[in-house]
Amino acid sequence: MMSVFLMGVYDKDTKTYRTVTKCGNGHTDDVLDAINKKMKDKVIRIDGDFDRLPKWLNCSRSLVPDFVVKDPKDAPVWEITGAEFSKSDKHTAGGISIRFPRVTRIRDDKNWESATSLEELKRLYECSKVKSDLTNVKVDDETPLYVKEGMDHGNIEKLAEEEAAANAVPESSNKKERKRSAEDDIEEKEVKKAKKEKVEDKDEEEAKCPPGKRACKYGADCYRKNKEHKEEFWHPPKK
Repeated sequence: MMSVFLMGVYDKDTKTYRTVTKCGNGHTDDVLDAINKKMKDKVIRIDGDFDRLPKWLNCSRSLVPDFVVKDPKDAPVWEITGAEFSKSDKHTAGGISIRFPRVTRIRDDKNWESATSLEELKRLYECSKVKSDLTNVKVDDETPLYVKEGMDHGNIEKLAEEEAAANAVPESSNKKERKRSAEDDIEEKEVKKAKKEKVEDKDEEEAKCPPGKRACKYGADCYRKNKEHKEEFWHPPKK
């Protein structure tokens, strides 16, 4: 059964597909079963043989799949969401890849012509770099990519500006965070002080222990009352 899929984008200049990421997350077992049945007659087996790659697929040797679709125009279009864009020397879409990819939607409303192209992918990548450099923006490793449902590819820059404005941290929020941090530091110091005092008390009790005996770890609250135990261990009086 096919369960991990090599995802790519179309390069209009070379009329080839270039790889972006391998994705094996997002589909349920039932959906995977349906995909395998649907694609059964639309794929050929090449067993990772680089020499058997079709001319329309630009793929590095280390990523050659076991199966490849006969006609890329029949390949399904899926919406992929990840933590962020990343750079990869293995993938051929300008070195652009996706970190922690996951299928979030099967786009039956899209085909090979309307799916994200290499040119659009590069614009998305550049836009994501601008967003990551913005100041006063909360950074979240799980922030979805711009590959979102209903995205207008012609208005990517506007989308980045809107999200940056929505994620901007108000000055008052920063002050509250600094206040909480200061309070946490004070609490941590008090805990350390209490632990130190407890250790000092223990050392003081052990110093009072009579020669030939050991201090009982239960101290004055020891539950063992037999004679042998009392002869071997010292129990400080209750304070």
